[in-house]
Amino acid sequence: MLKKDSPKPGQKPSITQLGHICGVLTLNDQIEVVIKFYGEMRQFTKEEFYDQVVILD
Repeated sequence: MLKKDSPKPGQKPSITQLGHICGVLTLNDQIEVVIKFYGEMRQFTKEEFYDQVVILD
């Protein structure tokens, strides 16, 4: 889930805000993660992933 879409404490996220990792790429000696969300696919570098994505258990 994107950090900007994180629910407030005590609330559950909407299913349309959840994504799953569907790929890992190596481009120009840099690893990138591909995440499939409900309406789009997004690609993140390691730095972008840590800055913009939160992993839910």
